[in-house]
Amino acid sequence: MEKITFLGKGNNALSMFVEIALVRYNREIEIIVVKNQVVESDIPYLPEGIIACERMFGEYDFPKLKQYVIGVNLPAAKRKVYEFFLTNGSVNFEFYRKLISPDSSIASSAKLEDGIVINPGVVIAPFSALGNLVTINRNVSVGHHTAIDDFTTLHPGANIAGHCKIGKGATIGMGATVIDGVSVGDNSVIGAGSLVTKDIPANVVAYGFPAKIIRTIIA
Repeated sequence: MEKITFLGKGNNALSMFVEIALVRYNREIEIIVVKNQVVESDIPYLPEGIIACERMFGEYDFPKLKQYVIGVNLPAAKRKVYEFFLTNGSVNFEFYRKLISPDSSIASSAKLEDGIVINPGVVIAPFSALGNLVTINRNVSVGHHTAIDDFTTLHPGANIAGHCKIGKGATIGMGATVIDGVSVGDNSVIGAGSLVTKDIPANVVAYGFPAKIIRTIIA
C-alpha cells in the first residue's frame, strides 16, 4: 500500500493532490493528515481505494521517509507549514515526495526538486528548473531555461515563457502570461489574466494588460 503524509491543516488543495495520487499509483493509498492547529475535519472526498486518518503533530512520530506532501497551496502558507514541521518534526526538503500527474509532459532535461506537485495538462520545457515545494496547477506551461524558486505556486492556465525567473514564494495567477526573459521577484503576486512584459520586483502585487504594480506587500 502506498502511504502519503500530508502536513498542515488541510484544505481544498488536498482533493487535488489525492486525485493525482490515486491516478499515479493506481492502487490502495493510505493518507495521513498531520495538523499543526485544531480545526474541523477536512479530509477531502475519499474515492475508492483511499484510507485516511488525521493526527495532531504531537501525536505523530515522523518517520524519515520520502512520504510527505504539504497540504496547502498558497506560497506563504506552504512556507509556514514547512518551517513548522521542520522545527517540530525535523522534516526537511529531502523527505518530501514529488507528486506528478501522469497526464503532464515534462522534458527529461528539466530539473525538479523535492515536494513538487504537478497537475494534469502541465508542460515543462527542456532545461527548466523547479525548486522545492513548487505547485503547478492544471494546464500550465513553463518555457525552456526558466527557473522557478521554492514555495512558488502557478495557478491554472498560467504561461511562463523561456528564460524567465520566478522568485521564491511568488504567485502567478490563473491565465497570466510572463513573456520571455522576464523576472518576477520573491513573494510577488501576479493577478489572474495579466500580461507581464517587464521585470516585477519582490514583495508587490501586479496585474493588468500589461501588468503594473498596484501595491507593496507588507509582511
